Parts: sequence; C-alpha cells; structure tokens
Amino acid sequence: MATPVFGSRDLDRKVVGAEPLLCAVLEERINGMRGHSDSAFADDIQRRLRAQLTSNRCTAEDISQLLEMHRRTLNRRLKKRDLDYRTICDEVRFEIARQLLEDTQIPLVEIAATLGYSEAIAFSRAFRRWSGRSPLAWRTAQPS
Repeated sequence: MATPVFGSRDLDRKVVGAEPLLCAVLEERINGMRGHSDSAFADDIQRRLRAQLTSNRCTAEDISQLLEMHRRTLNRRLKKRDLDYRTICDEVRFEIARQLLEDTQIPLVEIAATLGYSEAIAFSRAFRRWSGRSPLAWRTAQPS
C-alpha cells in the first residue's frame, strides 16, 4: 500500500491568503463549464460520426476510443441525457443522406454503401423510417 503524500487532516487546514468570494465565483464557473461540456457531449459525438461515418464503419466502440473513454462510460453519459448511440448515429446518417440526395446525383446504391449499409434496400427502409418517404421520392421532391 502506498504512503500518502500528506495526511488527510491537512485537507482541513485553512489556506493562507485564500479569498472565499473568489473561490465561490470560480467554483460556479467550473460547474457551469461542466454543464456546458455535458450539453455539448452529443454534439461532439455527432461531429466525430460525420467525420468517420463516410470513411469507414463507425461503431460505438470506435467513437468511445476517439473520445478516449470506455464504451460503458459513453453509454452511461448518453443515457443520462436520454440518448443512445444508435439514435445519434441514425440522425447523422439521415443528415448525410439528405445532403447526398439533394446535392448530388450519386446512385442510391453508392449512398447506401457510403453510409455503411450492406444493401440499398436496407438504406431505403431506414430512410423511409426517418422521413416517411423513399430516398427516390425525397430526391425528386427537392427543388433543382
């Protein structure tokens, strides 16, 4: 067992020159920053997914490694915000799919492969679930 660097009773000692008001302000700011980083957590995952999704398959394990955290920690932090990895991944896929359908004439088979679907029919079913329309119907409804 390692020897402590200082005794626990030292934690109760007053710090000479400490300013309680400044301490309270700084603690409030730190707590605010924690809240901000928590609210930006899903955004961070989405940003990383956008970068990774089109270049290779991007599992929750891959993202947790990019975020330098254990997979269970990722799941716990998402659950705390009533989110899950699959929902976020689907949102990013839907966003990318809409952009590709609207801005390009890339065939559906290629869009499906780009988004990690093994077949175009699987992509079409997912797109219909997200938008209520088939990818082709969505593409033709967009202004040229």
